[in-house]
Amino acid sequence: SDQVDYLTKTKNRVEKEKQTLVVELDGLSGQLDSVTKIKMSLEGRVDAAEQSASRLKGQVDDLTRQLNDLSSLKARLTQENFDLQHQVQELDSSNAALAKAKSQLQNSNDDLKRQLDDEMRQRQNLQVNLSALQSDYDNLNARLEEEAETNSSLRNQLSKVSADY
Repeated sequence: SDQVDYLTKTKNRVEKEKQTLVVELDGLSGQLDSVTKIKMSLEGRVDAAEQSASRLKGQVDDLTRQLNDLSSLKARLTQENFDLQHQVQELDSSNAALAKAKSQLQNSNDDLKRQLDDEMRQRQNLQVNLSALQSDYDNLNARLEEEAETNSSLRNQLSKVSADY
């Protein structure tokens, strides 16, 4: 009779411990699901940041090509201006017409310089944005690694609990 009581009490205690472990296991499972969802979210953010960085790189490349085109155009216009000035010296009779053309070319040159300045400012802004995105990417990547370590730790704990029972 005492042995039966002892075995019954032991069985009840083991059942309570089993239920406690099941509850803990459910909690850990929920935490694992949360970590998995966070990981998926972060991976999506990383993908979006990479796509954005790629798009910005393309824009920077386009602006660089435009800058090169404008530099070439500026050089060509500068050469044309020199040629026109030389013609002014050779052709005194058409001095008034050439002076007007020179003024127009100078205005075009100034407009191109202003456009070049604007594009340089835009390019600098894009570089600042790219740096910010890189920083965001690095922060997200670090956070992902932390979450992965937490996930691994939780898995190890779950494995130990499972192995113990």
